[in-house]
Amino acid sequence: MKGSIQEINSLLNQGDQTTREMILGRQDIHQAMVALEQANLSLRLMLQVRNKMISAYEEIMRMQF
Repeated sequence: MKGSIQEINSLLNQGDQTTREMILGRQDIHQAMVALEQANLSLRLMLQVRNKMISAYEEIMRMQF
């Protein structure tokens, strides 16, 4: 999980950097949009995985032994 968070952080930073370069005229808008969307999808996927893990944990805690 820690590795995934670091990878998503890297993708978010890359999206920010690509956006800055687009503003300066060094990158195409399409490349910037792809980088931002990739970061967005990765973040949303991680949040869904986190939500499923929390849900599974809560379900286990409700079980009676």
